[in-house]
Amino acid sequence: MKLRSPLYIGLILVLCTWTVGKVCFSTECTGEIEFCSQVSSTESRESPPINCVEKFPDNAIPADAQNGYVLLKVSNTALNDVAIAVFTDPQGKKLEYPFEYWGKNYTNWYEVVPLPMNKLLEAPGTWVFTYYVENPYSQNRDELCSTTFSVGFEPNIEVLPRSLDFGTVGVGSHLDKTFTIRNTGSGTLTVSSFVGLPAYGFSFVNPSIPPFTIADGASQIVTVRFSPDSQGNKSTNVWVHSNGDKGNPSSIPVLLTGYSPSPIYPTANVNGIWKGHLNASSDLMNFYVQLYDTADNSVLVIVSPDGKSFHAFLDTIPDSPVRLDADDLGGKGSHISATFTSESTGTAVLRLEGQTERNYDLNRWLASSPLAQNGIWRNTSPGAAVNFYVQSYDTEDDSAIVIYSPDGWEFAAFLATDFEAFVVDIDDLGGQGYHLTMNFVDEDNATASLTFPSTPGSNYILVRAFRQR
Repeated sequence: MKLRSPLYIGLILVLCTWTVGKVCFSTECTGEIEFCSQVSSTESRESPPINCVEKFPDNAIPADAQNGYVLLKVSNTALNDVAIAVFTDPQGKKLEYPFEYWGKNYTNWYEVVPLPMNKLLEAPGTWVFTYYVENPYSQNRDELCSTTFSVGFEPNIEVLPRSLDFGTVGVGSHLDKTFTIRNTGSGTLTVSSFVGLPAYGFSFVNPSIPPFTIADGASQIVTVRFSPDSQGNKSTNVWVHSNGDKGNPSSIPVLLTGYSPSPIYPTANVNGIWKGHLNASSDLMNFYVQLYDTADNSVLVIVSPDGKSFHAFLDTIPDSPVRLDADDLGGKGSHISATFTSESTGTAVLRLEGQTERNYDLNRWLASSPLAQNGIWRNTSPGAAVNFYVQSYDTEDDSAIVIYSPDGWEFAAFLATDFEAFVVDIDDLGGQGYHLTMNFVDEDNATASLTFPSTPGSNYILVRAFRQR
């Protein structure tokens, strides 16, 4: 806003005397020039003050505006002076409106100037509003204040890129990427909200909190972080809501995608048979340990003191060293907590059904060999749940252990030799009356025939359900 020169004001106060005997008032604009779509009164007056009920943001008159007003405060008006509003269009053409004649002197005057909407909207662009006062006796016109405003400017939103691919990011890690919101229109763009985040590990990083504005030709960078907390493919949209459709509501999606792989497995290979020495005792407990190549990095530990009674424990191990803490699969009331501190040593706290808790120092007695047939095999009959736990060892006789269980409660163990022939034909270790014949067709298919104590046998077609890691 351009105000009257202080030098001019001083000269007027000292020199100006009206030929008709009136003291010359020094009229001036005071305060801000406001552009309003609504005002508390459309009639100029001395008092009370007139308020702008709703402003045009940034003095921008939208193309669909129906009404508008210029609101300003004038001080020290003079009798018989005339107020003149001049609107200058983008090409310099002037629209002049004498609209106020003061019939007396006013210390304060609240001026409301209606905007000539029809004329303004015919010439979109940057206009100039100038407020003059004219003395009818001297014919002098004095510019009191002036400001620019825009007409018919319409914001337009551009969001690039419209998709962010974060690639592969592991659990516990994160990656940041950005998209840009740009105002390619000619008016103020208002981003009213972001919708959709946080979700699926995607979130904003120090975002600008809507609502916020973007001037024409300007842009705002938005940072999104992908920090997955689980494995798998992740995908979602973040929606940018604004007035970016030429001033109308707009909702633009940005597609976010990423992938989190299975966790990196522990480096320690603890597969094999472990012997546990009971503290302060010569008693031994056998621990059959097998890790599986699953998404949650599973571990199975089968415990047996004698080859006759067995207890199976299943857990997941997301870290290294390998740790597990689990109840027995059969629900007998047994529990194990074990830590394998290296490929050859570990500790275990074991409570078997009906017994007190006992501590064991663990040492690996036999490491598992890398044969492809190692793992858990299951019969293919619908609803069947018979499991054969198979683990081979790098021994002179190429031995392997096969542990049968239909339910995690009943077990039978078989120790085979010459396992590289992938044929098993042997009685159970515990001498309980089981006999197993088993033929591994390939690394994923097998057949088995099992004879039970005092009962007819069963035949199985098997597939490998889980591969030993």
